[in-house]
Amino acid sequence: MGYYHDEVLAGFLSNELEEHTYSICRLVVHPIHFRKGIAKALLEYFLNHVGQNRHSQVSTGAKNEPALRLYKQFEFKEVKDIEIAPDVYLTLLEKK
Repeated sequence: MGYYHDEVLAGFLSNELEEHTYSICRLVVHPIHFRKGIAKALLEYFLNHVGQNRHSQVSTGAKNEPALRLYKQFEFKEVKDIEIAPDVYLTLLEKK
């Protein structure tokens, strides 16, 4: 799903459904549109229209504080940190 600003794609969210769990694969906002509420709007739309009442999960950089705050605002809970390279971690979050 995409978010358009003046007919230009400013952000998008992609997801996959596997069995009973939605995985948010990407949530991306173009840097010139940071801090305009676009990521929040995309996530809110996803949770209210696509992933409503479904188990959802997402991973983000363990040190990506803005993303972690956003997901926690929508009641995602940290599950675990995953080391993907030496000293590089992702945090897995879930919402049930």
